[in-house]
Amino acid sequence: ISVGGGNVSIAADVTSVAGTSAWGVTASTSGTAAITSNKVTTTGADGVAIYGRGDSGVAIASGDVTTSGARGHGIQAVATSGSITIDSTGAVAVSGGGAAGVQARSGSGAIDVAVNAVTATGGGASAVDLASSGGGNIALDVSGEVSVAGAGQFAGALLNNTGDLAVTMGATGSLTGSGSGLVAQRGALVLDNAGTIRGNGTRASLSAVPEAGVRVQSSAVIQ
Repeated sequence: ISVGGGNVSIAADVTSVAGTSAWGVTASTSGTAAITSNKVTTTGADGVAIYGRGDSGVAIASGDVTTSGARGHGIQAVATSGSITIDSTGAVAVSGGGAAGVQARSGSGAIDVAVNAVTATGGGASAVDLASSGGGNIALDVSGEVSVAGAGQFAGALLNNTGDLAVTMGATGSLTGSGSGLVAQRGALVLDNAGTIRGNGTRASLSAVPEAGVRVQSSAVIQ
């Protein structure tokens, strides 16, 4: 559903689509976009299982998500100025090259994401990829297994922002990357870790930033 203005709210049970650029559940508006979904499956390149775009904000609550095909993202949210909230309680599994499991982009609003299980096995993308270009704070809560495998050196979770970065790992939470498990770029990171963070990357030369369980490019408090 795409509208020129106002708020959009979608509640979907089971959705299955196939073909190139096939999108499952979609809401786009200059207002706020809200999506609730039980299960979505997409097959084909350049598709998105759940896509929410709202200039004033996006809220997504989802169950299981499965995609196959190059650049077939699982959950994708975009907001110009408003905040983004994603609550993924099911299993997100993407298998195409360049496909991210959960991806959020905000112009200036905060990003708040909670995930259970996210696996990206096609290479070329991080399992969870969150970025705010205008300094909105980013928070990630991981309660299950989040992992990325395949070609390249990519993170289980990548956070990029000039504002605050917060990651909470529950006792059953894990982050595993084909590069680093967790990468925090630009912003100050607070990591509350009761789970496991592992990087399987092989890059260790002095000419490039080595991979690790946690790679921080600014300041960090780890507890």
